[in-house]
Amino acid sequence: MLLSTILIFSTNPLNAETKSNKPLKVLFIGNSLTFFHNINDLVGQIAYHKNRKVRIDEYLPGSTVFSDHYGSKECLGMIRNNKYDVVVLQSSSFEPVSNPEELIEYGKKLYEEINKSGARTVFFMTWEYKGMPDWIKKSKNKKNKKLAEKEIPNMYSHIKKAYLRLAEDTGAELSPVGTAWNMMRKEVPDIILHDKDNSHPSEYGSVLSAIVLYSSIFQDEPKGMPTSYYPYKRDKDPGAKDYSIKIEFAEKIKMEQIAAKAIKETKALLAK
Repeated sequence: MLLSTILIFSTNPLNAETKSNKPLKVLFIGNSLTFFHNINDLVGQIAYHKNRKVRIDEYLPGSTVFSDHYGSKECLGMIRNNKYDVVVLQSSSFEPVSNPEELIEYGKKLYEEINKSGARTVFFMTWEYKGMPDWIKKSKNKKNKKLAEKEIPNMYSHIKKAYLRLAEDTGAELSPVGTAWNMMRKEVPDIILHDKDNSHPSEYGSVLSAIVLYSSIFQDEPKGMPTSYYPYKRDKDPGAKDYSIKIEFAEKIKMEQIAAKAIKETKALLAK
């Protein structure tokens, strides 16, 4: 299990979250999809770039779903005892295909815990696979393999349906990362969002995800984003190599435009 804390400061007195001189406290609950290139760290770097003050904690054990998070005493303890302002919830990207009812059931239970703690819930809508992922190829679960072969071409529709229902049933916020990915893959196919395993995010996929999540968490327009990111600046992962992600200015602008369009579309669907 991977657990760490990032503390990022700015001194801009105009931001509502800094008026009390306290950072916005955000907890990311998820798995390796968030941990790849440290999407939560990237959100913190965007916040710093935008003169926001934020503290980010994470609970990101690999290969987990909402029911695993709900069944974890450590995860529930973090929600109940740390007085977060925002909790971001991310489940397995395949669960909306393989078991959408369980995703919705335990997503609601986690929302109730977060709501009781006084924090806002932001559901992190994940993305469709590029092709058959390595973890399913290697799996001995024949049922999942057959399901993946049949449904991967329609995966986004399953994800969108499940997360929209979850947001509608709870009234929680929905960060449409998966919608932004779907739009970007159609409009700018040369920008590769997936890692070579067909399921995890590439560097570009992680940056696009962070832009959408930042906008949802801070309720801010996806504009003025940085073009340089540093995913592995963390004390809790001493074995990781430091590296940077650089994106072209034109690519950054396109990501901002896609993020804005995805957020607008999702808000319109939830307002119906």
